[in-house]
Amino acid sequence: MASDPANTNRAKGRISIPAALGALALVAGAIVFGVLGPRMGQRGIRLGGTPLSEIRDLAIDLYGIRLLDDSSDLEASAEEYSEIEALGFVSEGTEIIQLDELGIASSHWFSNAEEESSILVLELDDASRFIYFDPLGRQRPLMPDERVEESIGLDSVGWAWNLMLRGVPPEVPPEKQSELEKIRTGGPLGVAILGLEGGVVVVVAPDQEQAAEAADAIAPRIEAVEGREVAMEGYPWGSGWSDESGWPKRFRPTQRDSSC
Repeated sequence: MASDPANTNRAKGRISIPAALGALALVAGAIVFGVLGPRMGQRGIRLGGTPLSEIRDLAIDLYGIRLLDDSSDLEASAEEYSEIEALGFVSEGTEIIQLDELGIASSHWFSNAEEESSILVLELDDASRFIYFDPLGRQRPLMPDERVEESIGLDSVGWAWNLMLRGVPPEVPPEKQSELEKIRTGGPLGVAILGLEGGVVVVVAPDQEQAAEAADAIAPRIEAVEGREVAMEGYPWGSGWSDESGWPKRFRPTQRDSSC
């Protein structure tokens, strides 16, 4: 019996759905590899430089030191970062810090007694010597006109975690007691990192909103870029300024009676 020519033509014209899907998957895979392949290949390249997380962690530890200790040893500031004072803060002074490998850093402490809030500004030279990971896992140097923002949970910061567990130590100056209690019961600390022509500036504040506001005042033309990752390690390892108990090395709370 002769076959129907019409049926034969229809059979030859049919498309195999699995084969078509497989071909589309190969094309899509080729496109994705063409776009991301070169970037993925850069992940294994190690750049020379200091992880940006190290100065972030240092700034957070210094912030804890100033909150847990007094600021009487700070030197008078020559109206540096007056933009912060325009936000209602008062300069408490400046501290020059000699770091082993990073050279000299300067920290500037500002407080707002009415709002029971404090801001730390840490400044170092040469932003490009600090590196961080971007969302694709590539290492990048921090360049001028770049801004990175982070929220740091209290449970990942040694001194803040101790505040949450033990409360505010009685040795803390009275004017800092209420502020520390607000931090202990509040949300994450706020950090903003600015790459400037002269160096890098790290701002630490009680929350991200205040850190962003301070960064806007210092460098209003530099906008934050979403999705940038700072940490290579970072907390809970910290900057080395905290001891094994999590308290900054320059501050030791009195041992409390465990029976209380």
